[in-house]
Amino acid sequence: MCGPVALREAYRAVRGRYVAQRVRIHATRSDWEEDRSSEPARHLLDLLRTFPQVALWGDRAAEMPRAMLASSADGLALPKDGGADDPGYTLGAFAWGAVWLDSFAAALAHRETRAALGRGGGRKGGTAVVLGASLGYEAYAIGLSHGVRTVGVELLCSLRDLAEQVRSDRRVAPDLLSFECADALSWRLPKDTRLVYCDDTAWDAHAIQGLAKKLGDELPAGVVVLHNQPHGFNADPRFKLLQVVEVATSWNTRHPLIVHMTQPASSAARAALKGEL
Repeated sequence: MCGPVALREAYRAVRGRYVAQRVRIHATRSDWEEDRSSEPARHLLDLLRTFPQVALWGDRAAEMPRAMLASSADGLALPKDGGADDPGYTLGAFAWGAVWLDSFAAALAHRETRAALGRGGGRKGGTAVVLGASLGYEAYAIGLSHGVRTVGVELLCSLRDLAEQVRSDRRVAPDLLSFECADALSWRLPKDTRLVYCDDTAWDAHAIQGLAKKLGDELPAGVVVLHNQPHGFNADPRFKLLQVVEVATSWNTRHPLIVHMTQPASSAARAALKGEL
């Protein structure tokens, strides 16, 4: 089952388990009174006017050091000499925040983004990927409102477990939505990926640069990539800028969300990327 009702129920299930407090979405009266009948996705605004601040600090506090140590085992350890060019994950990379659904829906409104979701053609025609999926909000929004198979990837397994439990409790089919606990930098992207959303707002700069390289190397042309930080993307000719959308978040009412599309790069540009020129 997908659509606004399923999305509402999934969000309520998350709230029912771990809500610490509700945060009201502030909008002008004209925003709420505008005619949204021609845009089904906009009806989600009426269904979800509040979002939770989720209390998972106990599990997160236990998992973050383990995740940082695991990154060391993958070659992202602190330099032995304790130098300043530390490539490991820092505590700041695990910062917490929320993106309001109405703003996120607007970020999916570009014609190329809609076309990418449309090319998915449902569960069997393509896959949307959310890297840094947390509790699964963005994955639910994409999968349930667009009917496209969506996979959420989260480094902290306790967050993945909650998202997957809600999916199971709400009887959302696993071939429509699923969640995995893995490092986005080493996780294998599905061959039929049509759209990637990266929740990289607080990621370390070197991790974002590594992510940009991974996506540029592994994705075919024509895949839409939504992300929050420019590191590694803006200078790479394999990413064509489509737009920058301002979205409302818990930390910034005008947070920029960047939308790129992968494209073939010239031979010279590819050689420059590899350091051959």
